[in-house]
Amino acid sequence: MTSRGNASVEVSINFPAFALAGIPALAQAAERAGFRALRVGDMQSTHREMYPALTLVAASTSRVQFGPGVTNPVTRHPAVSASAMATLQEFSGGRAVFGIGTGDSAVHNLGGAPATVSDLESYIRTVRSLHETGRAEYRGNTIALDWWTGGAIPIVVSAHGPRMLQLAGRVADAVVVGIGMGELAREYAAEQIARGAREAGRDPASIQVWYMSYLNIAASHDAGAREVGSALAVGGNLLAKSAARSIIPHALRSRFEELTKRYSYLQHAGGATDNPNARLVDELGLRDHLAEQFGVFGAPTDIRARLQGLADTGVSRLWGGYVLPDLADFFERWRLGLTGANRP
Repeated sequence: MTSRGNASVEVSINFPAFALAGIPALAQAAERAGFRALRVGDMQSTHREMYPALTLVAASTSRVQFGPGVTNPVTRHPAVSASAMATLQEFSGGRAVFGIGTGDSAVHNLGGAPATVSDLESYIRTVRSLHETGRAEYRGNTIALDWWTGGAIPIVVSAHGPRMLQLAGRVADAVVVGIGMGELAREYAAEQIARGAREAGRDPASIQVWYMSYLNIAASHDAGAREVGSALAVGGNLLAKSAARSIIPHALRSRFEELTKRYSYLQHAGGATDNPNARLVDELGLRDHLAEQFGVFGAPTDIRARLQGLADTGVSRLWGGYVLPDLADFFERWRLGLTGANRP
């Protein structure tokens, strides 16, 4: 995804697994709109099963990368994830990317707790070993993936705190920085990723950095932010729960604490205008701050200017999400407004 002007920013798009009949058309529309990658969320309690949706994405597209956005170690055994990803990699000719984090709504809606950072690291190393060698040791057992001979599949880690950012630096091919795109967030994330990379003898520059963001084409920046308040609540809730919350301005910290106390996981990123998490963001006066940290909103001219500004600060990859109901319409408006109507 390249904005007009000098800014070159790759944009991926995350969306839930809607009814499977509609996935092929959505995936094709996203590819036509120029998105770099398509990510499908793993949210079994609120949406359809992720891997069938990803299979349809693979079958319906030819250029984009795709994968979980993101899965977790709690609800899926690593051998199951490794086999599913290898199947998608084989079927797509090498376009699959394995996205993983500790677990958010998928785990909370089962009454469980997210994985620890050490458990996630063990899980990632297990999946990678299965892909590279066909064997791995996991929790005292030897597990196998005998049929796959295609080697490693790229792994991207969703990170919202220092230990997760360091983990990504140690073991991941890419990282999603989930604490914002402002100067403090960028500097904090870069420091932690580099620390983890150096611990593992890796070059920090070898790790792709994506920034969690939310997209909306609207009449203005303010209108765009208001319409997707539930998405901003997701970013705020994750930031407030992480050890990186020290970057939250002191005057706002009590409001972020209240956000986490009252956040509804059953309404997680729901697009309805009456979403309680969106109302909560407005009630707490957090919308403007969260829009600055996570938002890419407004008319196409506003969005191009925002992408240019982000590119000027070194932000070159956005892990984008869109939560309003008509995703197909959004993809078409993005194609026409951001990439040109004649794009094939």
